[in-house]
Amino acid sequence: LNFARSFRAPTVQELFANGLDAASGTYSIGTASLGPETGFGVDASLKGEFSNVAFEVSPYVNYINSFIYGFLRGDTIQGFPVRQFTATNARLMGFEAAVTVQPWEYVAIRASSDYVNAQDTQNNQPLPFTPPLRGLLRGTYQDPTWMGMVEMRMAASQTRLGVGDTPTSGYTVMNLGIGWRFTQAGSVHNISLH
Repeated sequence: LNFARSFRAPTVQELFANGLDAASGTYSIGTASLGPETGFGVDASLKGEFSNVAFEVSPYVNYINSFIYGFLRGDTIQGFPVRQFTATNARLMGFEAAVTVQPWEYVAIRASSDYVNAQDTQNNQPLPFTPPLRGLLRGTYQDPTWMGMVEMRMAASQTRLGVGDTPTSGYTVMNLGIGWRFTQAGSVHNISLH
């Protein structure tokens, strides 16, 4: 169990931006009157390991005064959506969880998930740009010579929307990988394709 006190000063961009931001594809506008964020948080972690199973669960909650965030105002400048920086009181609550099982030698299966519920407690509405529930399911095989991996990354649809957000559909991405390890002249070489 951990308790934390936090402090963060606003960035130069959050205070004084007034132009195109290539990274976000927006016209960003700062707010020079923003003050520092201060917060208090609690998180816990429970870990366990048995003969062929390991798990970890980590819930958390953070309360932040003057939480600084950007939101899309709904208008455009020079054809780009306008992102304005502002501050509010916020609560960020969520978890990270994972379990790994090794049913046979060289084989491991991992499942993990994470979620954050970000709430503007001053206006009683969700904060924008918050990711939805996400999950991972991965199977791997690794012996001294060969490696193989099959992985599914999933995200739920996002319908819990903050100011300026639009709903997003859920999705699944499949990743595959194979590799070969060999030793030559005293050096270990790995060749892999993902």
